[in-house]
Amino acid sequence: MTETVSAAINEAIRQMKEEKINFTLEADFQFSLAWKLKEIFGEKTKIILEYPYRSNEENRIKYIDIFVDTPNEVSFIELKYKTKSQQISRYGIELTLKKQGAQDLGRLMFVQDIERLENIKNPTSKKMNNYCLFLTNDKAYWNKGSGKTIDKDFYLDCSISAGEKTFSSPKDKYKKVVSTNAYECHWSDYTEDFRLLTINVKPSEKL
Repeated sequence: MTETVSAAINEAIRQMKEEKINFTLEADFQFSLAWKLKEIFGEKTKIILEYPYRSNEENRIKYIDIFVDTPNEVSFIELKYKTKSQQISRYGIELTLKKQGAQDLGRLMFVQDIERLENIKNPTSKKMNNYCLFLTNDKAYWNKGSGKTIDKDFYLDCSISAGEKTFSSPKDKYKKVVSTNAYECHWSDYTEDFRLLTINVKPSEKL
């Protein structure tokens, strides 16, 4: 039996790679991963999709993609699934993935996910380990950026720097400031065209 959520995620990804599963949307990725985790852990583990919580700064409900509650550990998991146009087969149906673009916002939202999980409170007395996963077939996410874009602090090709990172346009219309710990970015092959980035989120020093 797989004992940790980290090991279970790795095993779930391994199985989906072996089965050559392509996902239609982020929700498909979310459900498929949650299903695999449930199969791996069995009945003693609770899996909740769109787990509701209140953030420390705001008095409104937000949602985490997957919550895993095992007998010894809990984990929050956030997912990003960004695509460029590509033909895939799913459930025996030929589909064309959407060209999503807006890679700058995609990077920003992923780092915001990390910030969110760094600061989320443990709802139990068990140990907590949280994860952010980014699956994409868009090379712009894992290739080195030019360093001249509004999201230059959010590039995911090599590492995420510690401390405050600013996302801003010349007119500051979309200015966002995000603060996280430092992380190395190690992309791994999922299929011939897709790569996966997994971040083991460290708790914020504020907690």
